[in-house]
Amino acid sequence: MTTPAKPRTGTAKRFGGSLPLALLLLGLCFAPTASAEFVSAPLPPGATSIRTLAVLDGSTWAAQVLPATGPQRVSVTSNRGVTWTDVAGLLSAGETIAGLAAAPGQTYRAVIALTGTPAKVQVKSITRGGTVTNLGAPFVRSSLSQGSIAVDDDGTTWVPQSFVPLQTRTWGVVQVTTSGQITDVTGPAGLNPSAVNAIRTPDGMRVWAAPSAGSFRVEGTSLVLEGPEPVLLRDGQLVFRPNTTSYDGGEHFLAKPLRGVVRGAPGQPPTTHLRFGARIATRFDARLFRAAPPILGAVVSTGTGFVASSATAILVNDGDLPPWPASIGAVLPDTTAMLARANGLRADAGLPPLIGDALLAKAARNHANYDKQWDEGHFETSGRAGFTGIEPGSRCAFVGTTCNQEVMYRGLSGSNAVDGWIATPFHRPALLGPRAGIVGPAQSDGAGQTTSVMESGENLQELVAEVGYPQGTYRGPLAFHGESPDPAGDCARIGQPVTYPLGAAVTLFAPGAALMTGVREVGGAALPGCVLVDVFLPEHPLVAGRTYEASGSWDLGGGARRTHTWTFTARPDGPPSGGGLTLPPFPLLPKTTPPRDSTRPRLTMTSMSPLRFRAAARGSSIVKRGSSRVAFTLSERARVRFEVERVLAGRRSGGRCLTPSRAARRAARCTRYVLMRGAFAYTAKSGRNTIRFSGRLRSRKLPAGRHRLRAVASDSARNASLPRRSSVFTIMR
Repeated sequence: MTTPAKPRTGTAKRFGGSLPLALLLLGLCFAPTASAEFVSAPLPPGATSIRTLAVLDGSTWAAQVLPATGPQRVSVTSNRGVTWTDVAGLLSAGETIAGLAAAPGQTYRAVIALTGTPAKVQVKSITRGGTVTNLGAPFVRSSLSQGSIAVDDDGTTWVPQSFVPLQTRTWGVVQVTTSGQITDVTGPAGLNPSAVNAIRTPDGMRVWAAPSAGSFRVEGTSLVLEGPEPVLLRDGQLVFRPNTTSYDGGEHFLAKPLRGVVRGAPGQPPTTHLRFGARIATRFDARLFRAAPPILGAVVSTGTGFVASSATAILVNDGDLPPWPASIGAVLPDTTAMLARANGLRADAGLPPLIGDALLAKAARNHANYDKQWDEGHFETSGRAGFTGIEPGSRCAFVGTTCNQEVMYRGLSGSNAVDGWIATPFHRPALLGPRAGIVGPAQSDGAGQTTSVMESGENLQELVAEVGYPQGTYRGPLAFHGESPDPAGDCARIGQPVTYPLGAAVTLFAPGAALMTGVREVGGAALPGCVLVDVFLPEHPLVAGRTYEASGSWDLGGGARRTHTWTFTARPDGPPSGGGLTLPPFPLLPKTTPPRDSTRPRLTMTSMSPLRFRAAARGSSIVKRGSSRVAFTLSERARVRFEVERVLAGRRSGGRCLTPSRAARRAARCTRYVLMRGAFAYTAKSGRNTIRFSGRLRSRKLPAGRHRLRAVASDSARNASLPRRSSVFTIMR
């Protein structure tokens, strides 16, 4: 984003960096730090580390042990590790454990990598007492990710494979039933996943293939793509999302791995470490989950508590997960006041409160004092008084933490600065975004013009359904008079000119790519304004006491979209205490004018399958299931217009391919591509996209015969891609 030289409004800065947590200053470890409810359980004797912990209940576990010397082994316990028993007869010389998981009926499953050529694996069942039984015969295996196996409710073991066998370049999953029956389930051709994982979800078994392949369900002996990055919801429950897996009916799930900061030696900067741990997240409401401390490794709910494991520890919690504190460290009054205002607005929208972090606030205050003196926006110059880092990430590291976003406001302080941020489209997510979690707002010291800064740390929430803002009661400013970067300039560039003052922005937050449709007054006409992808900017200020209806949609993956409509009432109870001001007009003074986007989207048609199908009897051109799946990739978010070219025979004459005629019957044959009337469009995200084409155009079936799709992508700046065409397909009678 553009950084202003002397902005008179808030300025937002996003940057790459690790996720912060002040609780981690002593280093990332798996010992409990926030709750005495987690207690340590003994590791198996002689274990330097454990690779996998399979949990049957709060007391009964199986651990894959990595000893300092000697072969791997599996040990079982029924009393929380007070005593461990090694499983006998599981491994022969040279064999290794390729996977371990809990199974129904108080049993475990182990996948053993056998010796010999070709490489094979054997699925074995282990009772809670340690008795081993082979399930079926050994089968050829290829690449198998550690810990990637899972067991279905009926006891069937799912063993994912990257290539089976290696020479055929096919991939999929092998299902082994309790009676030993073996079934090969193959994934679609043309994909080349580097990792394949079986996942047990509340909605049934899934296979997740990475990178960027997607989530698959089993139909017969084939894996069928559900979406490249799906958020699977059933009855309001989170079933699956990349890096977030629900395991107990959707009430909890594992959140993505986190980073932490270790304080350096005196005079040395802190260092950032990544640990392959995770947070356990609990349901906040139907729309989002909230992560809870402490940092844990693999976590399993036992119904009444949790069992967590890392490579070197096993932790047991018999009660509920501990809540987050109101703040991390001692925060100063200005931070408390800004948090109170932000959390009041979040409560109006039904969102969980932000958590103040003393170290993030310290980094923010340092920069606010620097900017008040030197006026450099989001940057600092080494050697000047008050310098703590060139950019926000280094300034957070200076105080011993990490951050991922910074917003600023010159001229307003306290709750007024919060109001200045939340009315605008680009600053709002840092405070009112549903995912926002740990923050550190602060203001400059002393008299004179105040600079307010907020550093954002770790996002604690995981969004699983759409959230519109404002919603319910909105007590914030009804208008704003400018922002840097300048949204009015963006609107002008896409042909939707608006002038300040603009009404408070209306935003659709969603798990997938969101697109606002518009806003109307309830019982009245649609508001004029500008759509900037997931934000609608009313051309005129909102009116106090009036109720508005907003609408938009978001991408579910696999070509499906979900619409969302919500209402909000603009500040019906008057300005709140300490805030609610309408901001004065002011000029925008960015350092540089953002260059006009003149880069064409890059569109690539990757596949279409099947290439022979019957046109749907009814419906639109794009459908949710059936017909032919069209896959394509984009370099940026864009709207893709599809047309259909009919493939017909022709005769070459004068360098052109013409309609066959009697006069040209002896001319060379050629193929004509005739553009048919009509088109259909799809708003696609950056990266891989799929749609299902029904074989219909302009509400009619395509005629039987050969055709191909012609596609052109246009971005928000109206740059058009080069046309791209699909493979030729045949509409059957």
